[in-house]
This record gives sequence, structure tokens and C-alpha cells, in this order.
Amino acid sequence: MKNIMRSVGVGLLLAAASAGSVRAQVPNGGFELWTDACTIVDWFNSSVCGVMAPVTKSTAAHSGSYAVRGEVISFFGQAFAPILQSGADATGFPITQRYESVDGFYKFAPVGGDRFGVNVAFEKGGSVVAQGACVFPAAAAYTAFSVKMVYQTAEVPDTAIIQIQVFGPVTGSDYHVGSVMFVDDLTFGTGGGTSPRLTIALSGSSVVVSWPAEAVGYKLQRTSTLSPTGWADVPGLTAADRSYSFVPTAQGYFRLVK
Repeated sequence: MKNIMRSVGVGLLLAAASAGSVRAQVPNGGFELWTDACTIVDWFNSSVCGVMAPVTKSTAAHSGSYAVRGEVISFFGQAFAPILQSGADATGFPITQRYESVDGFYKFAPVGGDRFGVNVAFEKGGSVVAQGACVFPAAAAYTAFSVKMVYQTAEVPDTAIIQIQVFGPVTGSDYHVGSVMFVDDLTFGTGGGTSPRLTIALSGSSVVVSWPAEAVGYKLQRTSTLSPTGWADVPGLTAADRSYSFVPTAQGYFRLVK
């Protein structure tokens, strides 16, 4: 597959979304496991127990017994924000699928225009395969959030790096002492089961992109670059088509969308 893509100058990207949603387990995604009041099993955080604790265990959970509580605190006159990052050493969780999102529940009471944000990167061998990032508004009660992943390659990632924290306002000073967040019940969203996969092959001087017959309701899109993207429907295809043939003249990336 890689040799074909190099020889014809065509990249292949799958990003198939569907109406349903299937959840996959994030290690200690319910934050039920702690070694003490500010150390979360399987997660790195910005607290230094016994010294300062912007991240602590809370019984104000969305479900189960516990959730994460984070507060911007003052320590020797300096503001310190609550930060969570996947992996006990902040190097991420192992994964073996092309998950479509990272989902969860949060509450957030900001001060001075502060924001609650989630950044996600899926990597393969240390290189980024997919990225997603969102900033969410204040929420007095637990509110669902979802960070959609944008895939940059056709590879299956092996590591998920999830970072959750309080950010400062869009303009003005950095985060403010007193902003409080709660986070609970993190999951990976798989989008409703196994996504249809694109395949690519040479046929003489042409390239044929194809997808399975069961991929009903999907559209083939193409972009010439991933940074920035410019996805557009491939013209001339009907709902019954399951392949697209063309003579390559430049770099291109393809995806299925629904």
C-alpha cells in the first residue's frame, strides 16, 4: 500500500462517521481509582500531593463514586492550573483502533473568561495520526462533550494522548484563580461499529479507490492537502458507486463521510 501511494502520489485517508455511537473503554476513564486524594491511577496531573493540589478527588461524580475536580489555585502568589494527561507518566494510553472521538462529561465554573479545553492526539510510533481539540463553555451541571478526531494518515494509531485543563480567556491575562472544572466518564467513540475502509490500487496508468458494498449512504471526498484541508465531494459519483478511477496528476487524499 505504501509503495503504491508513493509511486502515484496519492494519499489515502479514512474518516467515516455514522449516526450511531459505540463506546470503548478509556483506562480509568471514570476516575474511580486513586492512590491518594490527588494521584489518579493511569493519569498524570499537575498536583504535587502535600505541596499544592490543583487536581483532587471529588465525590461530585457524574456516575460512580468519584470524579476529577480541578481548580486554578494560588501558590506563592502564582496561579497554577489543573491539568490532566493520559498515562501515569503523561506519555498516553495504548490503543489499537481508529477511534472517531473522545467523549465525556464536565462541569465548569470559570472566572475572568477562563475556558475548559480538551486536546487529543493519536500517534503511531511517535508520529501524529489524528488530532482533535475543543474548548467548551461554562456548565453548572454535568454536560456531555465530544472531541472529534481528524485523521491525517491511513494508519492505525498505537497511542492516545489526552490532555484536559483550564485555559485562560481568548484575550487578556492567563487563567484566573478560582476557576473550577469537574470531569468524569471519559470514553472513546467508535461511531457505531467497524467503519468501512477505503482501498487503493493501480490499474494500468490509473488509480482505483474503492470501498465495500455495505457502505450505504457514504460519500467519497477528496482534498489536495491536509494542512489546511479542503474536503470536497468527488464529482460524478452516484449513491450506487463503490469505486472511483482516475489518472493521478498531483498529491491527493480521500475519505468516506456520512
